[in-house]
Amino acid sequence: MEFRRLKVHVVLIIFAVVLVLGLLGQYFLHQKQVLEPMMAQVAGVDGVQEATLSRRKQKTVVSVFLDDDADLAETMAAVQHVLYSYGKEFALELLDDPSPTSLRAFQKMMFVLEEAVIQGNFREMETQLSQIADEFGQEMVLSLDRSYIYVQLKDGAGQLSRVISRGESAGVNTVDVSEVKS
Repeated sequence: MEFRRLKVHVVLIIFAVVLVLGLLGQYFLHQKQVLEPMMAQVAGVDGVQEATLSRRKQKTVVSVFLDDDADLAETMAAVQHVLYSYGKEFALELLDDPSPTSLRAFQKMMFVLEEAVIQGNFREMETQLSQIADEFGQEMVLSLDRSYIYVQLKDGAGQLSRVISRGESAGVNTVDVSEVKS
């Protein structure tokens, strides 16, 4: 079929090729101008040992594994600052390598943590969490800011790192590194 000396099928093929090239160009531009620089900045944050990027259910997830001596509160705040500077479409995931003992200790601590978030009794929380950590033989680092409570437990066999939201802030999912590598 011709329309004023133009063949419709040729026009449709050219349109499809231009559309595909445009979408591919947009994808590669996003990779080079957004994702690669962002991941380089995240990997460069003090305390970050490894950072990976994955896509899950219409979300782009940045997974971060921290050094053993990293300050959880400072490192996570710096990583979140980098991610927010590139937009809010990125979800943050924290990888850790807890021992069974540290997991049991943290499960016991959750009651105290949830109560502190609801009631705001953070001094009592600190005392109770220290007692639980001692009971399980854990070295605990506890800190908080206006948005999160940061808990690190170490016992020589592993390290547990958790970031608990104090309300409106987006949660930080934590995944055992053994689940990721299997």
